Amino acid sequence: MIEPVEIPDSMKYQLAGLQFVSLDYPALDDGLETLIQPFFQALIEALPHPAPTPAPQGTGRWDKGKVLARLLLAIGPMAQLWLEARPDPLLDSDRVALEGLFRRHNLDGTLLAEALAEAQLPPGADLDPSLAEWFRLQVGPIADLVWDGGLAEALRQAPLQAGARLERIGVDPAVVQELLNRLAQG
Repeated sequence: MIEPVEIPDSMKYQLAGLQFVSLDYPALDDGLETLIQPFFQALIEALPHPAPTPAPQGTGRWDKGKVLARLLLAIGPMAQLWLEARPDPLLDSDRVALEGLFRRHNLDGTLLAEALAEAQLPPGADLDPSLAEWFRLQVGPIADLVWDGGLAEALRQAPLQAGARLERIGVDPAVVQELLNRLAQG
């Protein structure tokens, strides 16, 4: 409706079931948006969308720090909230949960798939997650920064050098010795 008009009685019956959008001056912007929004939504749905990149296959483990770094650039601080309570490394259950969050928030799933592809850990690259959790309980949240794929691999290949590295960055020598003992026990 461009302007309010008086509908003659002879036409009220024919127009009774019709709805209208007001396009008069004070409500012009709202009215145009109401009319155009469905058109653009239909257009967006009609455009071809690239198939989502399949989730990385293999070990089902991803370096949390690398995923976080990539997602912070892609979606901002929301990534920090979504990942802070998740373990490192991320597991398949975490991937599924993150995919669900991306869908619920209408985010492009390829951003997550690309972050996971870059952060996938090779088979055997990490140690027993319970060892990482024990280490975190001993040294606190700083453990998440220290316990990355590089430290896990160093502990696997050269435990004494990795232990010396931990002591150099200030980890209590008693904690380092206990970590090495637990690692040796398997």
